[in-house]
Amino acid sequence: MTKLTGLIEISSHQDPLPSADVVFVHGLGGNAISTWHPKGKQDDDDFWPVWLGNDQLGLNIWSFGYDAEGTHWKNNSSMPLFDQASNLLDCLDIHDLGKRPLVFITHSLGGLLVKKMLSSALTFQKQAILKQTKGIVFLATPHTGSHLANLIDNIGVLAQTTVSVKELKAHHPQLRELNEWYRENVRSLGIATKVYYETQPVKGILVVDPDSANPGIEKVKPVALANNHIDLCKPESQNSQVYLGVRKFIKECLPIPSGGSTTLKPFCFEVVTVNKKGIIINRESQQADYFTKDLGDGVDLEMVYIPKGSFLMGSSKTESWSDYRERPAHQVSIQPFFLGKYQVTQAQWRAVVNNLPKVNRDLDPDPSEFKGDNRPVEQVNWFDAVEFCDRLSEYTGTEYRLPSEAEWEYACRAGTRTPFHYGQTITSRLANYNASDTYAEETKGEYQKETTPVGRFPPNSFGLYDMHGNVWEWCGDDYHDHYKGAPTDGSVWSKNFNPFYHYSMRGGSWNTIPGECRSAFRFYYSNVIVFNINVSIFTVVKVGFRVARVVA
Repeated sequence: MTKLTGLIEISSHQDPLPSADVVFVHGLGGNAISTWHPKGKQDDDDFWPVWLGNDQLGLNIWSFGYDAEGTHWKNNSSMPLFDQASNLLDCLDIHDLGKRPLVFITHSLGGLLVKKMLSSALTFQKQAILKQTKGIVFLATPHTGSHLANLIDNIGVLAQTTVSVKELKAHHPQLRELNEWYRENVRSLGIATKVYYETQPVKGILVVDPDSANPGIEKVKPVALANNHIDLCKPESQNSQVYLGVRKFIKECLPIPSGGSTTLKPFCFEVVTVNKKGIIINRESQQADYFTKDLGDGVDLEMVYIPKGSFLMGSSKTESWSDYRERPAHQVSIQPFFLGKYQVTQAQWRAVVNNLPKVNRDLDPDPSEFKGDNRPVEQVNWFDAVEFCDRLSEYTGTEYRLPSEAEWEYACRAGTRTPFHYGQTITSRLANYNASDTYAEETKGEYQKETTPVGRFPPNSFGLYDMHGNVWEWCGDDYHDHYKGAPTDGSVWSKNFNPFYHYSMRGGSWNTIPGECRSAFRFYYSNVIVFNINVSIFTVVKVGFRVARVVA
């Protein structure tokens, strides 16, 4: 396996500018990439350092690699472990990592390396790095050094190394002094600490016992994991205990990035998955970030942060109700953006229409057929929706707009590839649609025959509500009847000439059959301009929208 040394950039943010840096540091026998990969791979970016970069706004993710095949070799060919601390400190300084808040995620002896690096920062006059360090995660780090000579021998066997680290033996003065320094200074330095330890042996050996894994920090309770020393740092999914715990820890100890001038806040929700019969087969607690914008009249607009990612847009021929308009399926990369937590409500519509000045066109403050402050606004055409966004943009100084079709489908799927983000089908307990018809093997449900208040049904994994049904949602794209030549960067797809102004819409509505509510389903309505007056060719009683916003 290739040796990776120095500070390696895993993922970065330019827009918005990075607000913090997260640095992974492996232990003996480790590797800057494979140590953290669930399959031990070095050439695959589907692992948790990348997940963190995608999930959390404004983080640069790094991994520090060093010669970890042994320290104080019997042939004295390698740099001693604690001498690596100055190497790490120098790499951080070269990459200007002392200018933003820092969090370190460490495994095994990598945790000792980071503590030594911080204690050395004063000596080498690198106080900025010390002051910017906001948190450290210790994954099975042997702080106290009990039975450490045996530990090193065990790691040497496991990693096929020959290691003799004399200064790390049990009760060695250097190790004891290092931990005492950390315990005495961690609070005054404002460094948060998270500790995990293993409970399962490797080849019959518990590499780091609970006492050794505990640095003895007041009010820090070590967390036991049902993993061994090697697997502990290789979470297999974004739902694993380690990943969720570390992600939460980072959010708690770092300044939270902002949505414009408004601070992002986390919210929790439950996501459900159903089988073909519409039976719930899984429930998961999830969390997302959002901000609110005051629209006046006591009305707020809630905008959810959608992380960047890549997905397969469209559907296959084997998906029920799929047609040529959803093909060819193609890979699309999406940059982070904000999207309305709900479809725009009638209260939000009135607040913008009544309180914000006209940009290009007048708007009816009460266009909807089905009345209710918390019901989605409907009977609005594409130009009305754009005017709503334009007024918000002028008011806030930040671009609000309709999402592109690609952004909408990415946000709707929220990481799924099933026909619906709920799974293989939908039911009237999950969405508002014409449930007198069925999609798979579910039973027929209640047909509401009108819109329902937003947020009544469970959200998807991004924390978005009513992505299936209730009202159709306008997208920014001109309508194309296939995906040949479609953009792959998530941008709006426009035609050079569009005399009838066919605009795309997604999601289905209260009166559509379930197949038309699928994540991939596409439809359109037509509008024409006659002497600068918009005329809808078809009624838009079933059409509303939700707003997107750039990440700034």
